[in-house]
Amino acid sequence: MLTLAAYNAGPERVQQYGRVPPFPETLSYVRRVRRSYEKSKIQNFREKACSAWSNGSDFPSVGPVSLHKTTAGVADSAVG
Repeated sequence: MLTLAAYNAGPERVQQYGRVPPFPETLSYVRRVRRSYEKSKIQNFREKACSAWSNGSDFPSVGPVSLHKTTAGVADSAVG
């Protein structure tokens, strides 16, 4: 986040405040970029999950729990 703020407001301002500077333009920029990044992560995960499902392979891992296709075609969770 500080990198985004430094790109927008300048590294001197980030150092001066020790955080994202309280400028409306900078706060808005950081929010917009973070929101866009989060949306793209979700979309990318959905695309991989749909692709894996349609190809008959395992779902992508989502942390310690993975979803696997069963013979009935219903997702079954497995820990580990």
